[in-house]
Amino acid sequence: MKVLDGIQVNEFDHLVDRFIEREDPNALSFQALDEAARQQLDEVTAVRVELTGVVQDNQITFDSPADAPVIARGNELVIGGLRLIVNLRPRTIG
Repeated sequence: MKVLDGIQVNEFDHLVDRFIEREDPNALSFQALDEAARQQLDEVTAVRVELTGVVQDNQITFDSPADAPVIARGNELVIGGLRLIVNLRPRTIG
């Protein structure tokens, strides 16, 4: 995941201006990068997606979510660069 993808130029400039060490104007503090990364993660994790589907032959067949950044095909979910395949197994007693 590219942490700084999607951050606005003015937001990044603001972060850089706040945390640049004045002794070396070319240096960028780890705090500035950490804050930018946390801001990106907060934006990514702020979206809540509810998935529904049915269980058939030990697999979930997902319904396609409306207006969500998720692609559902059968028991596969594609979220950004991740491709998740969900298989279930019967519960074992014991």
